[in-house]
Amino acid sequence: MDTKCYVKWIDEYLSEMISSRQRPTAKLLVEGILQALGFKSKLYIKNVIIAFSYVPSLSSSERGYFQSMIDDGSLDSALEEPENRGQEVVCIKSTIDSLVQQSARYRKSKQFAEMIEFISRFRNYAPYNSMLIKIQNPACSFFATERDWLKEFNRTLIEYARPMLILAPMHPVMLVYDVDQTKGDELPEKLRFFSNVTGEFDDRWPPNV
Repeated sequence: MDTKCYVKWIDEYLSEMISSRQRPTAKLLVEGILQALGFKSKLYIKNVIIAFSYVPSLSSSERGYFQSMIDDGSLDSALEEPENRGQEVVCIKSTIDSLVQQSARYRKSKQFAEMIEFISRFRNYAPYNSMLIKIQNPACSFFATERDWLKEFNRTLIEYARPMLILAPMHPVMLVYDVDQTKGDELPEKLRFFSNVTGEFDDRWPPNV
C-alpha cells in the first residue's frame, strides 16, 4: 500500500473524529488510528496531524486541539510507545528490505553511473541513504529533512507532503522530502544548479592517491 493511501485514510479518520466532536488524548488517538488502519500508518500520522493543525476550514479550537498535542510533546510520546516497538521494527525492516531488493536494478553501467552521479551531490548524507532516495524517487533533484528545509531555506512542506525514508543514527528511519514537496522562498542559485560545472577539465584533479 503506498503513502497516498495511508495519508488519505488518516485524513478521513481525523475528519470523521472532528465531525463527531471527539477529542481523545494523543495516546488514544494514535492507538485508534493504528487499530483502524494498521501499524504501517504510524509513519504518516504526525505529518497528517501537523497538516490538520493548519487547515483553514477548521475552527480555531479544532486546529488548536491538534496543535496542542504537537507543542506539548504528547503526540511524539504516543508515537514512541515501547509496546509498539516490536511491530515498528518489523514494519521498517520490511520497507528497507524492499528498497534493498530494488537496488539490484542498478547493475548496468549506465544506471550505475547515474546512481554514482546522484550520490555525489549529497555530501552530508551517507551514500547508501542517497541510493535509497534514488530508488524511492528516481526524479528527486534535492532532498532534506523538514527541519532543514525550514532552517536552511525557509521552506515548509506542502499539504500532505510525501516523505521518503532513509536510515538514521539512533533511530530506525528518518523522513526526508524532495524539493517539489516544499514551498516558500525561492531556492538559492547554488542549490538549483549545484550539480552544474563550468570551465575546462583538468585531468590532474582529483589527484592520484
